[in-house]
Order: sequence, then structure tokens, then C-alpha cells
Amino acid sequence: MDESVYNERLDFLNKIELFAEQYSQKHNIIIPNLSGWITDSQFHDAMVPSLIVPWENNNNLIDYIYTYNIDTSVLMKIKIKLGCKDNNNLLIVPNNTIALVNIVNYIAKNNIKKIAILSPCYFTIPELLSNRNVDFKLLPLTRDNNFFHIPYESILAEEFDAILITNPIFTTGVCYLQEDLNFCKEFLESGKYIFADESLVAPQMEMVRLFGQYKNFFSIYSPHKYIQFNMLKFSAIVYDADNTDFFEQWNDFYAGGLNLSTTTAIKHFLSSNYNNALNIFNSIIEKRKNTLTEILLSFPNFYTNQKNIGGYCHIYNDKINYSLLNNLYSIKELIKNTNALVLPNSLHGFLPQQGFGFRVNLASFNSQAQNAIEMVLTYLQAISS
Repeated sequence: MDESVYNERLDFLNKIELFAEQYSQKHNIIIPNLSGWITDSQFHDAMVPSLIVPWENNNNLIDYIYTYNIDTSVLMKIKIKLGCKDNNNLLIVPNNTIALVNIVNYIAKNNIKKIAILSPCYFTIPELLSNRNVDFKLLPLTRDNNFFHIPYESILAEEFDAILITNPIFTTGVCYLQEDLNFCKEFLESGKYIFADESLVAPQMEMVRLFGQYKNFFSIYSPHKYIQFNMLKFSAIVYDADNTDFFEQWNDFYAGGLNLSTTTAIKHFLSSNYNNALNIFNSIIEKRKNTLTEILLSFPNFYTNQKNIGGYCHIYNDKINYSLLNNLYSIKELIKNTNALVLPNSLHGFLPQQGFGFRVNLASFNSQAQNAIEMVLTYLQAISS
């Protein structure tokens, strides 16, 4: 894959953000980014007051700590809560990016060839593979209104040795249908690999509950990312115990020891307060999703995934050309006419076959954003008619 593709994407994002900031300052207004990662103040006010952070209460802030230094009973509790199998072990790392670095290193060091990345995916994945000179192919998931499907025929016809999968489908909150899970089972039973980035998966929806018994299944979890906590978090790579030495030794090379926020996040995840935060989060998101659904009723050609779970969703319109917002001029015109910003699906790893759309972060979907989305939909409807 041409590295320039990712450089162009980052350059495009930087130019968009720069223009939005300059326009905001010039006109003394706030330009809400409906597709961003940042949460809003109303979300904070609902989540933070009930948060109890179990900071480590010891004086040892000097020595290194690694996964193998964590009490085995703590690791077992994490495994149970994630739904792991008896043969699974964990590698704890500070964040999802470091977890992906370790997964890609495993692929490269074990000389796994013919990699299929199911797209959309986190843009870091193909970039990391490119940096390690690992050949791969982006395969678009087919999209049928509210659902995505794995391209079984292409995977089998091209005889891929491994697939990298994002569950839920990247920033859509949509998990795979049973027929897709059946294919994954058959793929694993044929001896081939599945590497699953499940850092945004909802609790109880983890694929390791279905496939953890297979030695060729690897997955990544980051429970606080689901509830959009981005400073207090940890990530866990789940793998078969036979690979323990490999991951522990190479992670020391790539990432070193854990930090205080990581070990604190583990304690929080295992506490009842995480469950409480999860319930509050789901309640907020459900209300905002209902509001978005009501707004879309006034725009019949726009729709979203009704089966999505979590804080991110995508809005689609099959009558609009995929490339409508794929240039800086069009984004500038959008901002000027709506005082709002949305980022097209192309910037989230969607390919042309998957149609036009954009992401909405429901954790930043406050009253201002709700007004802004109506302006955006009205504008898009007008310029595409």
C-alpha cells in the first residue's frame, strides 16, 4: 500500500482543522466537529460526578511494572470479565496503538503472508504493516443499508492466510451478523489467523467469547475506550498461552513498563464503579441516539445503523456521491454554510464501494450539535439534489 495515501489523509485532516479554527476565530463562533473524538461538557457533567478512581495507594512509584508483575488473581479477573477462555493469556499495555504495534510485530516475526484488512479500519493498522514491509490488501466490507458483511468469496478465492478485523466495524458501533461469525469460525478451523481489534466493543459482545479457544485467534480490548474515557485506560492483548514469552519479551522492546494510569485503570475496570459508569454512558448515548433518529425522520434519504451499540454511528445517503466532501473546497463550503463540521467516511477508512456518509460522535451530540446536524443535513440535501 502506498504510504502517500496516509500522508495525504493526515494532511487533509490538518488543513480541515486549521481552516475550522481560523474561521471560528474570525467570526467569533464555535464550529462543532460532529465527527470528532472529543466529548462535550454535558457528557462530562453526567459522567464525572459519580466517578470513583481507585488510585494506587503505595509508595513505590519508582520501579518498573510489567504484565508478569501483576498479581495472577487480578489478571484472572480481567480474563473473566472479558470472557476469555482457559487457554488465553493477557498482555497489558497502556493503549490500543501499542497493542497494534505488538500484533503487527507478531505478524512480521512469524512471517504470516497474504493479509486481508477488512475495511473500514483504524488507519494505524495499514500504516504499521507498511512500515514492517508486510504485504496486505484492503478488502471493503459490503454494506447493505444497516448491515455490513464480510466478503467471503474474495477472502477464499485469494487464499488469504490472515484477516485483520475491527469489531464493531470501525466507529460504526455495528457488530457482525451470525453468518459472518460462522465464516470466522470456519476460517479459524482451517488453520488461518484472525486478528481482531475490539478496542471499542461493548461489554459482553467480545469475539473472544466465541473464538478464544483457537490458538490462531488474537484480539485487543480497551474497556474504557467504549465509555470514551481516554486518559484513564488500559489495553489488553488476548492470545493463546503458548505465545506468552513472545509477547512479553517483544513488548519490553517496543513499549517498556506500565504507568500509574494503566494500573489504576485496571483497578477501576474491576470495580463496581466501572459498571456504574457503563450504565450512565449507555443511558446518555441511548437518549442521544433517539434524538438523532427523530431528526433523521425529516431527511428521508439519510439514515443510520439502527443496530449500532456505543458512542459512534454513521449517517449515510446512497443518493450522494462518495466523493462529495473529499476535497478541502467542499469542506470549507460546508463550514461556511452551516457553521459546523463533519468528516466524510473516506477519512474513517471507508472505500468508494461503501458509499457516502459521515461519522457522528454521540458523546459530543449536545444541544448545539443537534441543531448543527440539522443544518448539515439541510445543506447536503440541497447541494446534492
